[in-house]
Amino acid sequence: MDTTTHKTAASHQPRPRLFTLRQDAKAAALEFLGTTCFLLLGLGGIQAAGSNSGSGVEKTMYVATSMGLSLLVSAWLFYRVTGGLFNPNVSFALWIIGGINTVRFVLYVIAQFAGGIAGAALVLALTPGPFIVKYEPLSNSVARKGEHLLYVQSQCLPPERNK
Repeated sequence: MDTTTHKTAASHQPRPRLFTLRQDAKAAALEFLGTTCFLLLGLGGIQAAGSNSGSGVEKTMYVATSMGLSLLVSAWLFYRVTGGLFNPNVSFALWIIGGINTVRFVLYVIAQFAGGIAGAALVLALTPGPFIVKYEPLSNSVARKGEHLLYVQSQCLPPERNK
């Protein structure tokens, strides 16, 4: 008598699409919460640093610490379910290498943009005065350095596999 267990053909069938869509939607909802949490804490720290009087070095350290700790806390809370991406560029990179499927990628990007808007709105609603966080375009020399860094990073992508 053979005591080894044999897997049936039913155990090798792929999951139904509705199941994976439900899982992707749940992950996207948590990605929205994670992005909102990350930006609420990070932008709140930037807002607090801008309202305090101090030297430029102190403000820079305050901003860097608040953004770093907000990413640490948010990623620690959400990485098991969503991967803790919180950035459409990271989601895009994972989609390119096949780490996430197309449906999850689209849902993540929508959730991340919505989470960014919600996080900024919460900071604006919870803090007094004008919004201190502003985007300023980079100078040409910094932009060139960024292009070189992007080139180097793109060379680190794994080679295309033969399928």
